[in-house]
Formats: sequence, structure tokens, C-alpha cells
Amino acid sequence: MELALSKPEDVATAFADAWNRHDMDDFAALFSEDANFVNVVGMWWKNRDRSGAPRNS
Repeated sequence: MELALSKPEDVATAFADAWNRHDMDDFAALFSEDANFVNVVGMWWKNRDRSGAPRNS
């Protein structure tokens, strides 16, 4: 999916949309290559590849 993010609030909308659709490829695409992400239960994913960690792992 091509992300069209023209306003800052588009990022939050795309984040929630990808998460709610369980589309971790779109979710990970919102992050830079060297992103760090700590989820709600404290799991720390380091880099974009791991930002999509919930997918089939």
C-alpha cells in the first residue's frame, strides 16, 4: 500500500489504520530503517524489520 502522508496527523491515522487491519508491513513502513519501538507491554523492537515483529512470529 502506498502511504500518502501530507500532514502530521496523517501519520497517526495511518498508524492506527495499519494496526487495526493487522497489516504489519504497512505499520513497519511508517518507521525509518533505524527505528526503535516499544509496544504497550514493553517489548522493544529495534530497527524497521523488527517494528513489524507481531507478524507471524
